[in-house]
Amino acid sequence: MVTMSREGFFVIFEGALSHGLRVPIPSFAISVLEHFSLHPSLLQPQSWSFIIGFLVKCIESEVDVTVNLFKEFHVLSATPKKSGYFFKSRFGVKKLLLNPTKSIKNWRRGYFLIKDFEGSLPLPGVILRTRHP
Repeated sequence: MVTMSREGFFVIFEGALSHGLRVPIPSFAISVLEHFSLHPSLLQPQSWSFIIGFLVKCIESEVDVTVNLFKEFHVLSATPKKSGYFFKSRFGVKKLLLNPTKSIKNWRRGYFLIKDFEGSLPLPGVILRTRHP
């Protein structure tokens, strides 16, 4: 089955909310998405733990949060055989998340259509086609 986000809306997967994503999407998260040319719906839900967790850790440590610093700790990988991406800890670098979720089965099944509003979406007008298993 194929669904498309309607004009004026974007897709957020249910699992992303349980992994730290909130709307409006924080400006740092938007910067990460823009840097990697990603739409929020293309990220596996557990990736939001890496982005939001990094943001919180920087705020707690009173460190300026930047995309370049984020990239020192994390790397973007493509999902094998499916359209999508995920962040993981960079090899050989101290892990900031103690027990990150490794995998979420059928994560594309539960989703919400979120109405676009200023500052909520970094890439306005993107139409997403999502295949449901």
